Amino acid sequence: MLDRCFGVIKVSLNVFMRHFFKVMFFLNFVLTGVGGFFVFHYGGGVCLGQYGATSAIVYSSAMILSFNVLMCIFYFSFFKVAARLPLGRVGVIHLLVAMLITVVVASPFFKGVIDCPAKLMQHNFAVIFIVFVILEQAFLFCFFATMVAFSCVMRRGKYGDL
Repeated sequence: MLDRCFGVIKVSLNVFMRHFFKVMFFLNFVLTGVGGFFVFHYGGGVCLGQYGATSAIVYSSAMILSFNVLMCIFYFSFFKVAARLPLGRVGVIHLLVAMLITVVVASPFFKGVIDCPAKLMQHNFAVIFIVFVILEQAFLFCFFATMVAFSCVMRRGKYGDL
């Protein structure tokens, strides 16, 4: 019985490892919808009262962003991605570009939560939902690229230029 349970866990981790971005896209899709529902029904605030479901999706997406960061760090450390990376030509410029793109992709989440821009909120809730799920996935990919670049820069600094 216990052996079968470990087998299921091992297969699940293997699927998660091989299809990380696909699994995370599915989770982002589901959690943004569920989170938006809960924020809409149990949240408060002027922006939520004024724009309803669209702002609830933005708030939910901003909360899911932290989940994406945690899952990316878990995946990167648990599966020892850094140990399998070739040093290649990844350098400080790659790291800075990846960090800049990550910040640019994440900025609509923070702008939507902090400022509640009317131009953003005027869209249909389905459009906001799709856009923010895609932005979450792009953020995840950019954050992962930042972690890869940071790991390569640190390893190059440790081992010198190979």
